[in-house]
Amino acid sequence: MRRVFRPLAVFSIASGVSLAVALQLLVGGARGHDGPGDFGTSAFFPGYDLAKLDLVDPTLYHISESYVDQSRLDWDAMFNAALDAIEHDVPVCMFTREPGGDLLSVEIGEYRTVLEVPPIRRRQELQSELRRVAELLATHLDEDDLPEAPGAPAPMAQIEYALINGMLSTLDPHSVLLPPDDAREMDVENQGEFGGLGITISMDADGGRLIVDYPLKDTPAHAAGLQSDDHIVRIDGESTINMSLDDAVRRLRGPVGAPVVVEVMRPGVPEPIQFRVQRELISINPVEDELVDGTDIGYVSIKGFHEKVEQKLHEALARLHREAGGALDGLILDLRGNPGGFLNQAVKVADTFLDSGDIVSTVDGEGRRTDIDKARKASEPHYPIAVLVDANSASASEIVAGALRFNERAVIIGERTFGKGSVQNLHPFSDNSKLKLTISKYLTPGDRSIQAVGIPADIELLTSIVPPRAEPGALQSPIRLFYRERVRREADLDHSLEQTTVRFDDPTYRVRYVDVQRERRRTDALDLRSDFQVRLARDVLKASEGWRRADVLSSAHPVVERYRKIGNDQLLEAFSAYGIDWARGPVVPVGDDPLEVHLDLGPDGRLVAGEAEQIAVEVTNLTDQTLYRVAAIVSESEVLSGREFFFGRLEPGETRRYEQRVRLPAGWPAEEGSLSLELRDASEQAISRWTGRLVVAGRPLPSLAWRWEVLDDGGDSDGLLDVGERLRIQLEVQNHGEGPTSEPFARLRNRSGKSMDLVVGTLEPGALQRADGSPCPAGEEPDCERILEPGASWSGDFLVDVRALPTDGEPLRLELTLGDSAAYDHGSVVRAGFHGWFSQHDTLVLHEGQQLPSSDLRIPPVVSITRSPPPYSDSSRITLSGVVTDDVGVSNVMIFAGDNKVFFEGSGPTSALRSLPFTADVELQDGSNVLTVLATDADGFVSSRSVLSWFDGIGLAQLHPLDPADPAGSGER
Repeated sequence: MRRVFRPLAVFSIASGVSLAVALQLLVGGARGHDGPGDFGTSAFFPGYDLAKLDLVDPTLYHISESYVDQSRLDWDAMFNAALDAIEHDVPVCMFTREPGGDLLSVEIGEYRTVLEVPPIRRRQELQSELRRVAELLATHLDEDDLPEAPGAPAPMAQIEYALINGMLSTLDPHSVLLPPDDAREMDVENQGEFGGLGITISMDADGGRLIVDYPLKDTPAHAAGLQSDDHIVRIDGESTINMSLDDAVRRLRGPVGAPVVVEVMRPGVPEPIQFRVQRELISINPVEDELVDGTDIGYVSIKGFHEKVEQKLHEALARLHREAGGALDGLILDLRGNPGGFLNQAVKVADTFLDSGDIVSTVDGEGRRTDIDKARKASEPHYPIAVLVDANSASASEIVAGALRFNERAVIIGERTFGKGSVQNLHPFSDNSKLKLTISKYLTPGDRSIQAVGIPADIELLTSIVPPRAEPGALQSPIRLFYRERVRREADLDHSLEQTTVRFDDPTYRVRYVDVQRERRRTDALDLRSDFQVRLARDVLKASEGWRRADVLSSAHPVVERYRKIGNDQLLEAFSAYGIDWARGPVVPVGDDPLEVHLDLGPDGRLVAGEAEQIAVEVTNLTDQTLYRVAAIVSESEVLSGREFFFGRLEPGETRRYEQRVRLPAGWPAEEGSLSLELRDASEQAISRWTGRLVVAGRPLPSLAWRWEVLDDGGDSDGLLDVGERLRIQLEVQNHGEGPTSEPFARLRNRSGKSMDLVVGTLEPGALQRADGSPCPAGEEPDCERILEPGASWSGDFLVDVRALPTDGEPLRLELTLGDSAAYDHGSVVRAGFHGWFSQHDTLVLHEGQQLPSSDLRIPPVVSITRSPPPYSDSSRITLSGVVTDDVGVSNVMIFAGDNKVFFEGSGPTSALRSLPFTADVELQDGSNVLTVLATDADGFVSSRSVLSWFDGIGLAQLHPLDPADPAGSGER
């Protein structure tokens, strides 16, 4: 059945732009026999019963009573989406219900039944049908059938979470059920306080190490002496090797007053340094401030709107006034990257600067006003204000920016904002999960809805990245002038509320400039010197002859012109290093076909997965006029989308060529599709479009098999687990696939806390080689791969120190993860979103008093496809067939066409089937189709294979394919 819900996609939205946006905590609820107070009072205590659906009922109640747009409630679609979410997450489940049909086919492992489910018209009918399905799931699902969900309070609870989030996915991208762990993290962000040390940490991209970015002033970490660039090697005696950033944060946080021991390696110091730090209440201060460059213009940055932001803002403003000698000459309010927060805090922040006027009003789905917030007497005196925003400024940030702009109190500088014009309520549930539900839309002053549109900038800043030209043979970073146009906003999200019809004026000014690469922040002190946007805002405010928006804009022209020249000079100088004349010139009228275009993909006319290739676009000016700043941007292509090509000045009849180095991941599947180039001139608008056919050749992929043995030859060699000895875990990796590895890895994670200490936790199988097979030193060549050829094997050793035995009698556990960061099936993992099939997971269990364990050879299932559609199909109906084989038994096989589960077969983790054939008839959709085969064996090891096929009936077949004999092929214009 057609699946809408994708858990990872929903939660990436929830934890990114909309995790903490316009939150209004509900206390209590409506009265009556079916009010929310009657639901869920005993949910998730011991004896949790999925069949009761303790959270579904209150969720549906809140939806029916308070969802912003009742016309969007399609109870039947919500039922389908709920089942789709389950069958996506639980391999042994599959539900089939034809559109408009009355029968639901249910498959749960080996159990089969058919239910009569007529179209669902009412909430009560949906509750009843979901409960019937939940009863079957509770009866026939085994906990071993479920994927791991560490945050779920009971194993089966994740089924109910999936059901609810499936239903919510049909509403809008901001309505979501937050599981307990996510809900707790959101509470910390919104409250702005936690027990901790007061350091910011990050993961070193190169070595995966935990690095201290900087300690905050007046915190335990600062007092103890922790410094920027310290590498945290242990937390409370537990090694941080292969510890995730989230796990590290959880270990560093804790009860106020409780100590934590942090061990670090410091650059230039040969021995580790140990700090015993007592946790204190740490306030997350999203407000930072300073005077700009010795002027009396203040700078205030707000990173989020938690419940104390107004207080922190007033403290910052008072401090700035004192430092300015009593009065500021202007203020830069930086809301870039601010995702939002509490609605009431946004209102109070805006009210700080407004004497009168509307700040924000809320309306229901039918446009009826439900609330309005008006400005009172401003606490701040009149001075000019510039608000910095970007595409990631959302919700509460947009309320502040909109209120100041439309009340003529501030100019907006930067980019059009995200465009989230909806408000959510939080409903806490008894299991500590929280329902975040969209309950209204908000309007900025003048009853303007910014939903899916955003707040426009008065002075629009166009960020460009032109890196220095690399030395010959070195990897060249790409030039990107137009990349910010592709930033995802509200309108790009699935099921976003309808776009408003409000039309905003174009920006008064536009300035393009070259951004500079900033180093990682190493101190809690601000450094605004290299920030082009702050400097421009400073000078715009200095030039202003009044405090109103119109005054600031009318005085800004000479400043903007000066910064335009700075930006233009930056571009000219940067492009000149590439031999490109990027001089500005007049924009001239052109005909329908002003440019002849050739795309060169090399001698074979195609891209090959895993191979570094030079591709080129060649353009010829067919007009009788000089064209300036000619560029081409790839669109409508999964393969090269967003690539930019630059030609600059083109005289009549002149031809110029621009080359780029491209290397697709080694696991990119074979595919054919269309590629569009949008041609632009100095107007930065499209003057022509070229479309051609793009071919990608896949390459055979590796399949890693492995075995391990735990040895105590670093101890007493008695073969038993003893405290104080160093264990050597010998790992053998074999490549049973048809292709070589590229970036293989094996990582060990400690799952027993302080009882064990990882000494060597990461191995890289294979030999480091260049593309021609010659060896290369690590990091010396951009095209080096770690090669383990088909049929070859490799051995290496992990080292683990045993420091204690658990007092509860539990065994020691280590988790082994193996995979290849490049040579994996890109189609199934990335394109189709099945991230759980990226790597293999194995568990090493060590018991006190028992022989140290070893494993047999672990071999993942093998997926063999015997019949599949071609990369380009001229028929919409195709068949995908094959067989899955395994040495211990095939547990289950699934086939997805996009998000639609079209095949399931299996007998669970006890299966002894060594071979399981599959076949599915699939209806292709227009465009690119990703068909994915997912297999799991009786040991829980996985394999995936994807097939990509393009179908559109007419379009692709009419495009000119690239001729290998004449690689500079042409396409349709």
